[in-house]
Amino acid sequence: MTRTGEHPGIELRRFEPENDDEQQMRDLVFANAFLGQPFSDICSCKDWFGEVVLKPYVEMEPDNIHVAVEKDSGRLVGYLTGSTRGEDFMDSQQQYVHNRVGQLAASTLLPWNFFDASRREFVAHLIQSGEKEMPEHPSHGAHWHFQVAADQRGRGIGAALYKRFQSDARERGHKLIWAEVMIYPEKPRSYFEDRGWRFHHVLPTGIFRNYVDFPVEIACIKKPLVEEVLH
Repeated sequence: MTRTGEHPGIELRRFEPENDDEQQMRDLVFANAFLGQPFSDICSCKDWFGEVVLKPYVEMEPDNIHVAVEKDSGRLVGYLTGSTRGEDFMDSQQQYVHNRVGQLAASTLLPWNFFDASRREFVAHLIQSGEKEMPEHPSHGAHWHFQVAADQRGRGIGAALYKRFQSDARERGHKLIWAEVMIYPEKPRSYFEDRGWRFHHVLPTGIFRNYVDFPVEIACIKKPLVEEVLH
């Protein structure tokens, strides 16, 4: 539960499939996926993108999804997807993504001419190099991914969602927690190091090379999942 006054007007709760949580999560990740900016600036593949990012969690680990919702409007302003199933989940997720990227490759044969040059290059890069640019990750531990709406950043909503997932991971006996993140000037390596994260593996990516004039890396970060100290 959220303490009164910590995030006024915001309810933190678990994912509810009977509501429109999944669609709102898709909208949010699409609004943030280009280094915190709308992914529509790169590609209009909203439904495909949201499905690839979220569907494995929704189908396999819905109990590990936490959301932040405005009480008055019902707008979803943050979410965290997490997995506590280790390699079993990662193998299933990677196979799902591989299949969906293959479907994208096939689908581009027909509408290819409807893409402008930069978007065609983005899709080609994703198909040809996407898996090669994924960093190695620990063979054990729980992992997470979260997004917060641009107008709600800086309020601690992401940290509150992460804290809730930490409890899930502890209950399932995990001692390590990790995530994949983007490294770029606004969020350099020091941003994560200052928050206690260590780098497990880092790889450069060219996925945004037509859209930014600075290097971007994909990193796997990790830290021990220590017991909370009560004061």
